Amino acid sequence: MATLTTAGLLLVGNAPRVALRATGPALAQLVARPATVHLLRATARTRGWSSALAWRSGALWPERPVPPGTRVAVSVTLRDASWLGALPWGRAHSVAVRHAPPDPRLASAAETLLPGLPLLVRLTSAAAAVTVAAPGGTALPAHPFHDHDDVWSVALPAALAASGGPVSVRTRARFWEAPSPPEPLRWTEGTFGSPLRLQQLLAQLGYLPLNWRPSEPAAAAACRCALALTHPPAGRFTWRWPGVPAPLRRLWSPGTDNIITQGAVIAFDRVSRLPILPYATPAMWQDLAAAWEARHVDPHAYTYVHVSEVLPETLLLWRDGRTVLRSLVNTAKPPAHTHVGTFVVHLRFRRQSMRGFGPTGQPYFYPDVPWVSYFQGNDALHGFTRKAYGFPQSAGCVELPRPQARRLWHLIHYGTLVTVEAAPTL
Repeated sequence: MATLTTAGLLLVGNAPRVALRATGPALAQLVARPATVHLLRATARTRGWSSALAWRSGALWPERPVPPGTRVAVSVTLRDASWLGALPWGRAHSVAVRHAPPDPRLASAAETLLPGLPLLVRLTSAAAAVTVAAPGGTALPAHPFHDHDDVWSVALPAALAASGGPVSVRTRARFWEAPSPPEPLRWTEGTFGSPLRLQQLLAQLGYLPLNWRPSEPAAAAACRCALALTHPPAGRFTWRWPGVPAPLRRLWSPGTDNIITQGAVIAFDRVSRLPILPYATPAMWQDLAAAWEARHVDPHAYTYVHVSEVLPETLLLWRDGRTVLRSLVNTAKPPAHTHVGTFVVHLRFRRQSMRGFGPTGQPYFYPDVPWVSYFQGNDALHGFTRKAYGFPQSAGCVELPRPQARRLWHLIHYGTLVTVEAAPTL
């Protein structure tokens, strides 16, 4: 027997009141009055299936996996925990219908595997869990790829990677649902152009803070045939504007993978509606060639954010050659920390509820945090109301006053680089 405690007043002579509400992670949320009641029975049923429900943290969770994509009837019976529970009107019942979402399926039964990189499992919708098994049933670790729950990354053993598969993929839309039937997934090894050729094309389309011009004019027209070459045409990179910030200049290295190139790739992916990835896939190479031939340049200005933890902590936004925004900010208060280095904005929300643990270890929940741009793990640029700014106060994010956060959010975009520079240690 579980004891439930909810807000409310004990009304003598009245039956308990109970409601079943929809909730994101669980099957249902139980809301009951008066303040203390005993849960006598909680069950869920659908055709050919039934399960008892456990009550945890105000929510009802099935003890048996729910068939995906079904209508589930949820029923509860409870009584008043006081002496009124022995009276005929001391009990209450409630029934509601909940819908278990269908499990996502493979978006494609065949993928391209790039040498040395994980296999990406692309799904038709977000999944709470993905199980991947090699031939013979050996489980392979699968994780959401860069916070994208509809793309999962699977590390393949070398022998399996060379075989082309297949592996068996099963998914669940919710942790309490039964897994989907297994689907086979195969792959082929893909080819792509060199890092230098990637940088040349991105620069010509305006996704880099540099220009590139070929040494010979004839090379300017040789786009598609040169995409897969390991020896791209000779040419010269130059900065697009004078006075490029020194921290940004130091990040550039032609012909090698670097964070500037990764930011440009993510920016291109977003514009082309491709999965947000920090490296060029065969699909991106194909779209990049088409964009080059059609002269579809980057529709956004080039932006770069620099955050300094030197007191007073400040943020500078550099956009198309000039500084357009300065603001006091707050970074993490020890023992929490804000990641130091240069990262790429890869996920953005106008508003988002945030929960976690603060610097003192106390849990927090902030609904409707505005103007959120994630750049590293749980670290994000966002608005937050404080009495003062310019010194460490956050649980890890970079906090701005709301007006400045709004302006920043509208000026930056996917692929914007964010440098967090630590204060010198004494």
